Amino acid sequence: MESKKPMCEEEADEETLLSLIDKRKKNVKRCNEKILYYTAQLKCETSELDKLKAQLEAVQSRKQLAKSVPNSLLKKRKLESSSTSTGSSSMESQSSPGRNETKSEPIKDNEIDMVESVGTSTKVAILNFNSTNLISSQHKRKLRCLELCPTDDTVFATSGLDGAVNLWEVQEKLTSAKFMGSMDCLSPNKRRWPEDIAWHPDGRRMFAVHSADGDDSQVSSFSLRHLGHQKEAFFLEEKAHQKGIINRINFMPWKGQRPCFVTCGCDHAVVLWKEGENEGRWSQELLHRNQHSSSVMAAFGLQHKEAVLSVGADKRVVLFDLAAGRNEIKFQLNSKCLNALPSPCNSNLYLVQLGSPGQQLHLFDIREKPEELHVFGWEQETNESQSALINSSWSPDGWHISSGSNNPLIHIFDIRHSGKRPSQSLKAHTNRVFKAAWHSSLPLLISISSDLHIGMHSYK
Repeated sequence: MESKKPMCEEEADEETLLSLIDKRKKNVKRCNEKILYYTAQLKCETSELDKLKAQLEAVQSRKQLAKSVPNSLLKKRKLESSSTSTGSSSMESQSSPGRNETKSEPIKDNEIDMVESVGTSTKVAILNFNSTNLISSQHKRKLRCLELCPTDDTVFATSGLDGAVNLWEVQEKLTSAKFMGSMDCLSPNKRRWPEDIAWHPDGRRMFAVHSADGDDSQVSSFSLRHLGHQKEAFFLEEKAHQKGIINRINFMPWKGQRPCFVTCGCDHAVVLWKEGENEGRWSQELLHRNQHSSSVMAAFGLQHKEAVLSVGADKRVVLFDLAAGRNEIKFQLNSKCLNALPSPCNSNLYLVQLGSPGQQLHLFDIREKPEELHVFGWEQETNESQSALINSSWSPDGWHISSGSNNPLIHIFDIRHSGKRPSQSLKAHTNRVFKAAWHSSLPLLISISSDLHIGMHSYK
């Protein structure tokens, strides 16, 4: 007779099956939600197509009407319009596309392909780095931030603990950057350095956040045209945070309104700042102070909706809907959150950076709430938690993520790869790397390190 399985094995098999059934149920639920979402998207796009067809038919009918107009009437119209030809031609030259006009945004990758591709491939897209060059940062103390200009892809900014914000211009050979100038951004009372910096969407101004302690100025700003003419930055009179360090500043991607940014800090608050009609005047709106029980480490705005996602040292992820005035999503992870970044190519995909070694980076779909798509990270030489000074960046195409580390390495991840470790690691500096940012149009990675150097890493 066949021997029966021990009871413990049967229980293990049952647990495995129950776990598998639960996972399948979640997958079915996720697929149903996606069907509803993309059905709604299809209806919207079909409606847009119908509108375009109607416009095209109207244009064609006007052309047919023009053909039937008598030549004498057309000549009369030409004579009537000749008196205004000079003015109209100048207006046409301004409105017609030229070399200096901003190009329309390229069509983004198909969102369903990008989300569905996360963590599914066994192949890795390796970048061939062929040149690495280190240049002096011109900072007297350790670097803190690195941000690329949103309108001029040759310009980027760095900030350090010396309080200076330095401007740089990428040179043609991609191996160096030209120092353009510096601005003193130390706060007037406590002489606090910028904790974080951000470009205004117009690319002509920079903003920095400091601390709310000691009734000090909280937000500083300066215009690029003041470089070389003005030594110190301008500080906003408005104050929104109650105490502690202000961790992040991020401009919102929302269109059809005046520029606005969010700040978040150690007082558990997320604050929305809106630019007034007069330059230099900003109004504030407290979005929430009770959704996090600890320091809010990062916050960003969704592209397709007026909502702000924030993460905190309390391990919480909160999505706050401005129109509803309440949180739409709220869940907790297993480690403190240090940063959060939206994908540049997919409005549903976002990254949360955690402090747990080996599992620092977590990818989420905004529609799936707490269920993560993929987790990856890198091992550290020590067991200490990840520093909040180490930051990650998305590549312009949305397929790669770069991260600094406590080692002199830049870690690069292909989000399509099913592995949990970096697809490649680049030895870039002599000390820990704080951040490595991708150039928007050139095959170039720019990094900053505690070795006081800026790294220029070109690849094929």
